[in-house]
Amino acid sequence: MADAGNALPTEAVPPQADRLHLLHRIAEALDMPLADLYGHALRAGHTPPTEVECAAVLAAFLRIGDPNARRRCLSLLQALAEG
Repeated sequence: MADAGNALPTEAVPPQADRLHLLHRIAEALDMPLADLYGHALRAGHTPPTEVECAAVLAAFLRIGDPNARRRCLSLLQALAEG
C-alpha cells in the first residue's frame, strides 16, 4: 500500500496495544466511535490493521483540506467497513 506515491516502510507488526492506540487516534480525528473502525472487524474475525496502515489513513485524511471531501472520504470508509 502506498500513500500519494510515497512508499510505506515495511516493519514488524506492532503489538496489539499500539494498533489500538492508533485506531483511537484515527477515531478521534474522524470524530467517530472507535467501534465503527475496530469493533466490526473484531466481531467478524478479521485481522486488525497494522500501525503503518493506520498511520497512512490518518495522514492522508488530515491532508484533505476540503470539509466536503473529508465527509465523502469518511462515508466511503464507513461503507467499506460495513461491506
